[in-house]
Amino acid sequence: MTGTRSTTRRTATVDPRLALRARELLGRAEAMAAHATDAPEPTEQLRALYLAALRAAGAALVIGEKSTVRPRRGSVSAWARLPRALPELTTWATYFAGLSRLRADIELGVVRDIEPARVQATQARLADFLAEVQAQVVAFEHGTRVPAGHRSATLAELSAG
Repeated sequence: MTGTRSTTRRTATVDPRLALRARELLGRAEAMAAHATDAPEPTEQLRALYLAALRAAGAALVIGEKSTVRPRRGSVSAWARLPRALPELTTWATYFAGLSRLRADIELGVVRDIEPARVQATQARLADFLAEVQAQVVAFEHGTRVPAGHRSATLAELSAG
């Protein structure tokens, strides 16, 4: 799903505190993803996968948003903020935002049954999202941005299979 170009752009000086915080959140997301299938019910597995994606979004926002600038208007959800901070992650934000209502319904107890295939598909997409965020964090640590030629997943690809 990804490709790279050999050139990179230098960005501002790297703040090691931001890099460390992003790494912490990404590590937490990876641990949550690894343990999501330990939950006994597919609904709880999907909920855990969603929360892992949310932690990964947090890692991306740590390095992508200017810490002193907070939006005055609009949604404060991670999925709404992510495209503004890192436009290359817009497709992922759209995909996981689409699961927000389902996750809320699971927490309310309104949704009791989810097909295991949906959990597996979400798990695969989460693995790809984690890899994309990892690439963003590594680039940030090196004082660069992910190259313009880097190809993130398209919504059509995420919707297929």
